[in-house]
Amino acid sequence: MNNILNGDCLNRGTGLLLIEAINSNPNGDPDRESDPRTRQDGCGEISPVSFKRKLRDLVENKESPVWKEISAELKLPEKGFDILESKQTKREDVRKLELGDFLSKYWDARVFGTTFLEEKTEQVDSFIKTGVVQFGLGVSISPVQIERMTTTKVLAVEDDKDKGMAPLGFRVVSYGVYTMPFFVNATAAQQTNCTPKDIELLLRL
Repeated sequence: MNNILNGDCLNRGTGLLLIEAINSNPNGDPDRESDPRTRQDGCGEISPVSFKRKLRDLVENKESPVWKEISAELKLPEKGFDILESKQTKREDVRKLELGDFLSKYWDARVFGTTFLEEKTEQVDSFIKTGVVQFGLGVSISPVQIERMTTTKVLAVEDDKDKGMAPLGFRVVSYGVYTMPFFVNATAAQQTNCTPKDIELLLRL
């Protein structure tokens, strides 16, 4: 990764993430009953959308040890790191915001861009479609082994049974190392007001 952070300025940059998965499902495939995503050659995949969702969740949970540790080390302010693409965000409230307030409030909008607003409004322009950071497809460096197990559910589906079964409900990659390229567009940062602190937070997650 070249030098992306330069004081108060962002430089254009590229990098490669190494993601280690141990007995976990890094990206479930809804078309295959949430099986870990794989290619025809057996290598695992992590989609950019799925990876950004995980980053958003880490930032959104302000009570987690991850956020508390990183925010303290980076001396992040309490405000300015809300998540736009969240179940808690109401579209009506977003539309009422002035553009400057919108950008100041939502970390993921500054970093990833957004399609949350499909229509332009007088306050917030939907031009923020291209984010500062773009991720490529994550692919494991070798084929992955998927483990599947049937699990027991406390509540039974059938009335005459005390417990229920979830056939092959547990699906994980036993071990895999994935590589995922990413790109930082310094020009886009001028539109979204993305700061070095925003990117520093991303790199720490």
